[in-house]
Amino acid sequence: ACWLKFDGPKCVTVDAANVLIPVKKGTPEPVDLGKGMFTSSWGVKFVERTCVTLHPDGFRTHEVPGILTTASPLSTFQDTSRNPYEWLDEQPNERHFTITCWFYWPLEPTSHKDSMKTNKVLLQSRTDKTGLIYLDCEKCEKPEDVGVWTLVVTAEVGGKSIKKPLRTPKLNDGWHLLSVVSCTHPPQQPGLVRPDKETCHGTVFYLDEWYVRLEKMWPKNDFYMVGNASDGK
Repeated sequence: ACWLKFDGPKCVTVDAANVLIPVKKGTPEPVDLGKGMFTSSWGVKFVERTCVTLHPDGFRTHEVPGILTTASPLSTFQDTSRNPYEWLDEQPNERHFTITCWFYWPLEPTSHKDSMKTNKVLLQSRTDKTGLIYLDCEKCEKPEDVGVWTLVVTAEVGGKSIKKPLRTPKLNDGWHLLSVVSCTHPPQQPGLVRPDKETCHGTVFYLDEWYVRLEKMWPKNDFYMVGNASDGK
């Protein structure tokens, strides 16, 4: 439902899927020469005080904001940007979504005095300003400590949020693909084939080809900010 390409710092507010009109805060920097993807120049560094807000009211994959291209002649931009799209058929399941992001490793340290212990937030929610996917660095004591990848999940819709630190493999220097897949088993009905036993009823967290399953746990479908937390760190 949303595709932010981040080719360079001048196009971070372009949604190639034409669903959102993101808002940039601060001045993201281009990647260092030779560190970018493809032609060695693609990529963006979200330094402190920089981020992209997906939508002022937050973004949920099952409640996609309406846009002018789907509006009636009498609609206004305020109507279509604040009200969710009206589906012609059944509304999508709020636990069915995928998040993917390419990132360069190692992450650059932040500049303030507590930089070693500052969490590196990839994606934040709007309702409670919770980091949904982040690198927890609060226990880092030495410069070589890299932090722990952490997901914030719930066991039920509207339930209490739980931090799930993940024991992930060591990453080599360079670009890596992070993916989070939220899925459920289909309801059991007579005549339907049972889902494969490998099908996850919960969340799968991937780093490149490595993955871990969190059964019966799902990230909140409430996305707001990419690149940093709301405090700019």
